[in-house]
Amino acid sequence: MGKSARNPSDPFGESEETRGQSRARAAEARKAPPKRARENDEKPTGIRCGPLIMMLMIVGGSLLPALAKLADSLGHLGFTWFKTDPNARLLRFYEAHNPSKLGEVPNVVRKYRGREEELFSKLEAKYGIRP
Repeated sequence: MGKSARNPSDPFGESEETRGQSRARAAEARKAPPKRARENDEKPTGIRCGPLIMMLMIVGGSLLPALAKLADSLGHLGFTWFKTDPNARLLRFYEAHNPSKLGEVPNVVRKYRGREEELFSKLEAKYGIRP
């Protein structure tokens, strides 16, 4: 088959593609190597770790003291999984700051039972360090 007849509705006078030309174009397309998808072209799925780690590094330093304070205050409200043993806390404090008072720990804890925060506030005022 040769060229098809001219399309009268075509204002530029171009003819349609012949069947042979169409087959040749398709054959050329098959010969061309397929385009490889680059890694950057694909959309990432899941959580990207880089930005998450960066955010934790920036924000984490200021959140840790706040979380520690929250856990401490929840312990005073009666949440037992956050509550620290006042006896052990006072022992650690006196071991570090005044070892001569280690023998008085049981009496001090008994005296301030239920008012441990008052005891630790007084120790902070006296030594300048939060027990």
